[in-house]
Parts: sequence; structure tokens; C-alpha cells
Amino acid sequence: MNRQRYKLVFNRHRGQLMAVAEIASSVQHHGRTSAPGVGPADWLPSVLRFSRLAVTLALALNTVAHAQILGDRNAPRNQQPTVLVTPNGVPVVNIQTPSSAGVSMNQYRQFDVGANGVILNNARVTTATQLGGQVTGNPWLATGAARVIVNQVNSTNPSYLRGYLEVAGARAQVVVANPAGISCAGCGFINASRATLTTGLPQVSNGSLESYRVAGGTVSIDGNGMDASRTDYAEIIARAVQVNAGMWAPELKVSAGLNTVSADHASVVPGVAPADGQPAIAIDVAQLGGMYAGHIYLTSTEHGVGVRNAGTIGASVGQAVVTADGRLENSGAISATGPLALQASGGVRNSGELGSQGAVTVTTSTLDNAGSITSTGTLAVQASDVILNTGSVGGEGGVQMTAASIDNRNSIGSSAGLALQASGNTGHIGNSGTLQATRDVTINAATVDNSGTVRASQGALQVTSSAGSTNSGRIEAGQSIAVNAAGSRGNSDGKDVSNVLTHVKAGGQVNIDSGRDTNLIGATVEGTMRVLAHTIVGGLTGGLAGAAGAAMGTLTAPNVAAALNKAGVDPDLARELTGLSSTLAGAAVGGVAGGSAAYNEVINNYLKHEEAARLSLLRDKQLVGQCNKDCESEITSLEQLDKKRDIEFQA
Repeated sequence: MNRQRYKLVFNRHRGQLMAVAEIASSVQHHGRTSAPGVGPADWLPSVLRFSRLAVTLALALNTVAHAQILGDRNAPRNQQPTVLVTPNGVPVVNIQTPSSAGVSMNQYRQFDVGANGVILNNARVTTATQLGGQVTGNPWLATGAARVIVNQVNSTNPSYLRGYLEVAGARAQVVVANPAGISCAGCGFINASRATLTTGLPQVSNGSLESYRVAGGTVSIDGNGMDASRTDYAEIIARAVQVNAGMWAPELKVSAGLNTVSADHASVVPGVAPADGQPAIAIDVAQLGGMYAGHIYLTSTEHGVGVRNAGTIGASVGQAVVTADGRLENSGAISATGPLALQASGGVRNSGELGSQGAVTVTTSTLDNAGSITSTGTLAVQASDVILNTGSVGGEGGVQMTAASIDNRNSIGSSAGLALQASGNTGHIGNSGTLQATRDVTINAATVDNSGTVRASQGALQVTSSAGSTNSGRIEAGQSIAVNAAGSRGNSDGKDVSNVLTHVKAGGQVNIDSGRDTNLIGATVEGTMRVLAHTIVGGLTGGLAGAAGAAMGTLTAPNVAAALNKAGVDPDLARELTGLSSTLAGAAVGGVAGGSAAYNEVINNYLKHEEAARLSLLRDKQLVGQCNKDCESEITSLEQLDKKRDIEFQA
């Protein structure tokens, strides 16, 4: 019944595989059984029964199969697979008997897959396949099908995978391991639970696949790419990975470096790299390359060797994680539906797009962003050195950035809150672009320089600088603004300057606290202002548009005067400086009149101009004995009003 089924066996007389009837049996030679096949005396009658067409087809395809896959005759007998071919020309590999752990070890001298594909026979009975139609059961599987099929190549030549690897029968993990390298161009997997391409040497103990030990080699994805979309999981383990085409899988893990990687890919242990021979890039995704999976994990462990992406890396279901013990360069797009986590010890340079519908975290030494970084969740950047932004950064759930120095020259924003911190005694935050949040904005550094716009549209804004801050831009908040500059800033002529303000706008109170000098020359302030400073120098060009009366924004001018006197400043100069600073206190009714009103208010403490004038007149009457009971009562009321306002303001 099997006369019309054929198989390939090795002919020792001719030194090549031959097509024979499936019912042909092996022969005894010198009392020993030959390797699976037939001897020179038994194959001819069976062949003569073939039709001429069948013989021609089988012999032609035999050469192709022989050129693509060769078992390693130096390997242990129980690790030598049998290579056959289907009538339609697809090679069939009868894998070897699996261990008790379900691992089938198969060793080859050559393992190449053509465009017509290769079938790995994991079937115990005749089974239908997509590539080759019906295939008979594998006689090596009497004890059961394999769970893991390891195809280990012992060669100095890389493996070329140009078609699909199909598992016939029970679904199993497919491993192709070639230390000399693997090139996948149109490769794919059918009925494989998991796909592994590695240049590591499989480590097997007691029949179990424990790990892969990588000593070198490159896996490249070219041409039509790699289709692992029908697997549960795909992985690449090599010293270097080059992606010049698309890769598709439900979940994708790529580990590069001289590592020992556990079989489940949960552990990646770096080895000691030689001083020379390092690849320039560990994982390199070219412009036409791409990784498309539900979840993506990329790891580069070799020190100083990083990850470069000019293509597309997209996690469509969950997270994308990129970890590099080197530099991460992105000029393409890296995105995730879930969290996006980037960690690179050698810095991150982004001129493309980094985005997530979840949280984005970047941990690195330096971040140089000329592209876009966006998140519909929170966005957090932690750099040990410098953050330079000439692109755009946005996190709908809030943005937090921490570094030794932060320099924003374009846009950093959030629909929630924004927090920037430059750590250390020399930490610096500079903004010549826009820092904007819907809610609160907090800026904390030793020094802060703003020549752009800082805006908390519906929240409060707080700037804390231990060594001083300058502002020649705009500071705006829907609620209060607090500027605390505890230290001093030096300029070219040695004068201390804490705040140089051009425009401050707040829906609530503006508080400026400085341990040294506060310079408000040319400032336009909209809102109720309170200033505590060692000295206050300045005047208004636009007035205090938000003040409703001279008493609304009164400064602690008596404290300023006392500080000037204590410092030994000439009394007349101190009086003038105190008077100038008082222009911040009153309602800016414009021009000289507004300035005079505020000036007189300071000289007479906390009374309005007309109240102070009335008190002076009454006291003159009191001196000449013309102040009656009503006069005395009015004097007492004005003095109490002055004290009351003083207490309220100091509170």
C-alpha cells in the first residue's frame, strides 16, 4: 500500500542520497545494521518500479536537499537527524528521539532553508503539513513527540534561512543555533510554539536545555524579514543583531552581547568581553527595518556597545523595554501601547519619536532630545549628567525630570503637573523655550535662568534656587507664584542679583523671597505681590496691573530700610532706595502719581497716602494744643490702623 511513497536514503556505493520506495528495507553488512537506508544491492529493484517522471523529480530534488541540510556524522548517533524529501521537493527532517525532558538534539554540518521551506517532523503518525502535504510518522518518536527541537550547526559558515520552518505533528519550540551566524531573509515558523535564532552554543544538562552561551556571531534580518507571528514567542540571542527588514511576533526578545542566556530568557549574564573585536552597534535597526510585536524587550549588555534604531520598533499590545550598557540612538520611532522604558548607561540621543500610551521612563547619563517624547501617562527622565531638549517633551499624566543640568530650548509640557530638578550645589536649570503645565509647576536648582516662558495655567508655580535665579522672560500661573532665591548671583560688575523680572502674572499672590538682592527693573507684575529681600531695587514700566489699592501689595519696606541702615548705606540713598522699592506696593494708577502715592505710603509705614497726610495734620494740631477729643480719637484710630496692617502683612 506504500509503493507510491518514496524516501531518500544514503547510498554508500554512490556516496549520495537516493530516492527509494518507502517499503525498501536496510541490509546487513559484515554482521552490522547500516545507518537508516539501503545497501547497493537492494535499492535498484525498487527504483526500477518508479515511473520515469518520479525518478527524474526525486533525483533532481535530492541534489537540492543534499545541498541545504547535512547532518553532522561526527555527532553522537542519537543526535544525527535523518533528512528526507517530500514529492513536492520540501526537505523533511526526521528529528532525533527527545530526552525525558522533551528536548530533541539534532546536529548538522549545514542547515540552510530554501524558499520552499523545511519540515521538522515531530509527528508519530502520518500528518498533513502546509509545506509538503502528507508526511509519514517519524520512527524516532516512539517514546513521544519533542517539546523543544534544537538544530545545532557545527560549521564555520552561517546558516541562510530563506523560507519557513514547519513543525509537523505536535507543536514545539524550534531552535536554530549556529555560532558562525544566521541570516534570515524571508524566514518564518509554522506550528512552532516558540522560535529561537541564536549564535550561542546550547547548554544541555540531564536532557534539559538550560541556556545558550554566546561567544560571537551575528544574526541578521534581511529581505522579506522574519515571520514569527504564528508563534507564541520569538527570540534572538547573539553577540550582534542587524535588522534590515521587518520582524513580526506576538512577543519578541532580543539579547546582544557575550552572554549566557537562560533557556527561558529570564536571565542574561554578561561575560568578559575581549579588548578588541567589539561590534560598533549591538542591536542595529536600519531605516527599512522594524520590530512589530505585542511586547518587545531589547537588551545590549556589552559595555560601551549600544542600540541604534532608524526604523520602527512598535509594541502594539504591551510594553517596550530597551536596555543598553552603551548609547541608545533613535532617529526612527519607538512606541508602545503599554509602558515604554529606556535605560542606556552611555546616553540617549533622540531625533525621532519616542511615545507610549502608558508611562515613559528614561534612565541614562545624558539625554539629548531633538525629536519628540510623548506619553499619555506619566513621563519621567532621570539623567546623572545633562538633559538638553531642543525638541518637544509632553506627558499628559505629568512630567518629572531630574539631572545635574537641564537646558530647555523648545517645549516641555504636561496636562497635569511639571517638576524639574537639577541636583547638587552646581545644579542649573535654563529655559529659553516654554515650560508649561495645566497644574502646578515646580523648579528646583542651585541656579535658575529663564528667558522664555514658564506657565502653570491653572495651578501654582514655585521656583527655588539656592544660589539665585534670573528671569528675563515670562512667569505665569493661574494660582500663586513663589520664587525663593536663598543665595546670590554675581554679574560682571560684582553686584548681587537674584531676580530680574520682565513679566509676572498670577491669579493669586506673587511671593518673591531672596536672601540677597532682588532687581525688579522694568518689571510688569499682574497680581498681588509680596517681596522679602535684603535689598530691593527697581521700578515699574507697566505697573501692578493686578493690585486693587496701595495697601493690597505692600512690601516690607520698613524691613528693607532697616537692612539698608544696618549695612551702613547713606541715609539719603537708603531713603531713595526704599521709596523706589515701594512702587511695587501700590495700585499702579500710572505715571508719576502712582509712584508718588506708593513712595509716601512707605515713608508713612502702612497708611495710604491720604491717610498719612491726615495723620500728619492732626499731629501738628496736637503739638500746638489745638487737638480736641475728636482729634485725639482720630489720631488713635489711624495709628491702630497702621499697626493692624503691619501685623496682617507680616503674617
